[in-house]
Amino acid sequence: MQRTACSLIALALIVYIALGAMLLGDSFAPARLPPLFAGCAAGLAGLTLMLGLALLDHRGEAKRQVRFG
Repeated sequence: MQRTACSLIALALIVYIALGAMLLGDSFAPARLPPLFAGCAAGLAGLTLMLGLALLDHRGEAKRQVRFG
């Protein structure tokens, strides 16, 4: 589960970096990346990031319950 969570977090960060690069590159050639696409991609990357962090937190919580339970 930890590998899946880390993969989701890495995927979200890659999407954010790619969006940043496309939007910065778009400043030299406008209208190459539609704003609606950028907004949807950023929202989905945010959800992916939150899901990955929630999976990591859930795994840590289960470990604490076993250790101290």
